[in-house]
Amino acid sequence: MTITTAVALEAPLRQFQAWNLRVFCRDCRLLVRLEVDRLVARQGDKLVGDVVQRLRCSRCGSPPASVSLADGAPGEGRASFQQIELVPAA
Repeated sequence: MTITTAVALEAPLRQFQAWNLRVFCRDCRLLVRLEVDRLVARQGDKLVGDVVQRLRCSRCGSPPASVSLADGAPGEGRASFQQIELVPAA
């Protein structure tokens, strides 16, 4: 089942436990992978969209250039994985 960006942004974080947020800062060229399980422990039942709006680069403080939600990553030994672009790269 494919989940759309709009549906993912309106969903509670808990719906994506065991997934990761992949956050990219264009200015710092920094890609950070945040485990949703850890975010749920700290953020509780917040919506994915609310969390994404608050994300900032840990180095420069700017909003991310792109954010995706993925249940894996290329090269992790899985034939396929699902990824949802929450903030598409411009």
